[in-house]
Amino acid sequence: MNKEMSNTAGMNPKDIISIYPLSPLQEGMLFESLKNPSSGIYINYPELVLRGEVDAAALEEAWVDVINQYPALRTAFAYKDRKQPLQIVFKTVKFMLEAHDYRKLDEQQKQTHLSQLLQDKKRKGFDFSLAPLMNVMLIRWTQNESRLIWLHHHILMDGWSLPLVLEALNIAYEARKNNRRPNLKYTEPYESYIRWLKAQDQKQAQTFWQDYLHGFEQKTPLP
Repeated sequence: MNKEMSNTAGMNPKDIISIYPLSPLQEGMLFESLKNPSSGIYINYPELVLRGEVDAAALEEAWVDVINQYPALRTAFAYKDRKQPLQIVFKTVKFMLEAHDYRKLDEQQKQTHLSQLLQDKKRKGFDFSLAPLMNVMLIRWTQNESRLIWLHHHILMDGWSLPLVLEALNIAYEARKNNRRPNLKYTEPYESYIRWLKAQDQKQAQTFWQDYLHGFEQKTPLP
């Protein structure tokens, strides 16, 4: 355990609930991100426009609910002095909704401030040894409109996962606004996929593709 904990910012081993390897795609993302730490590569930031009054306290609680629901959002990565990096899932992580108020700015100033804010966040990147690898900002845009921007690293999830998380957030937010605990649907943790992936016969897969592509000598151009 000591070696696995060597770069997880002094977290207590009792806070850890699971340790498992990365997928090959995750390893590639980690390598490229560490190689170019200020490039902002693989950092996504979907932006939602929220109409009407936003309950910031309920929204923050809802994000905590979602983070507690999905182990991937409580995952950090141990990679220093290791031949094989590992992902480490914690029981809980600290989260705070970041608030900004642009209501007194004109439209050009708003866009300039937002562009600079996102640029700075991407340049700063994430510390892979700290979870969560995400940052959520609530920006008051006008009296009746806000922007919710969710910066997160692609190493945590793919495009198919994004709407599932946002759906859970909406359910949790509606519940918290009404002083209720949300009832979120169970989803299989990413660790299950990694275990399935590791159980596959790599030799068999290699043989299949060698046979399937036998005699194919032309290069495939990419657009």
